[in-house]
Amino acid sequence: MKIIVGIIILVIVLIIYLWSNYTIELTHYDHTSSKIKKSLRILHISDLHNNQIFIQQLKKIVKDTKPDLVLLTGDFVAGNHYMNSADFFQVLADIPSYYIDGNHELAMDSFKKKLFYDKLMENNIILLDHNKSILFQDHIKILSLDEAIIRYGNISEANIKRKASDFNILLMHQPEVFDKLDIHDIDLIFAGHAHGGQWRIPFINQGILAPNQGLFPKYTSGIYQKNNTRMIVSRGVGTMVVIPRIFNRPQVNVIDINKSRNS
Repeated sequence: MKIIVGIIILVIVLIIYLWSNYTIELTHYDHTSSKIKKSLRILHISDLHNNQIFIQQLKKIVKDTKPDLVLLTGDFVAGNHYMNSADFFQVLADIPSYYIDGNHELAMDSFKKKLFYDKLMENNIILLDHNKSILFQDHIKILSLDEAIIRYGNISEANIKRKASDFNILLMHQPEVFDKLDIHDIDLIFAGHAHGGQWRIPFINQGILAPNQGLFPKYTSGIYQKNNTRMIVSRGVGTMVVIPRIFNRPQVNVIDINKSRNS
């Protein structure tokens, strides 16, 4: 009897491990804005860490969700390795896509980083560096907060150019700077980095440990709001740590603005 119970427990643990580490959860959010008159579907992907396991899942998600816009919030590399991510980027070549660096891109060898950026360009993915902003469509602007400023600069002095009349979408890698950032006239923020807290406590939406936030981090997954600004934090897809995810599935977000479709 003890052997049977032990086998059952082992099977349950194995199922939880595989479910928590190798299957991507697609999370849907709705948002409305009077600043834009059309509907817009955004696909938000973060922290792939060059993990080959998820490439086919990600390609299928892109094809199934049919996004109007793809936002990539950094850490798609692992050390100086990037070719699995480059394989995924091919499915984005005909979709407007924007990329920001994470801390792992910042740490790359300069030669490898250039090769990685070349892969972005080959697939028509726009790199937003140095706090660059770009007009995506009429009155929809994509902004960026440079990872180097988060790491080594003064966030309060970051010059992120925007107009109040635009629908302003900010990409940044690290969500914990939300409390320090000048968020006026920013409508949506997209971030990653926290890996969902690595382990999550079921039912209460709380991560255990996140880089730069420590134990029981504040910003790990979901929507956080301050005034009229909403920040959406992805739990990310891959991970660089040897500790497995527990109750913390890899995640990709779909955001429908002024929703007009069900698929």
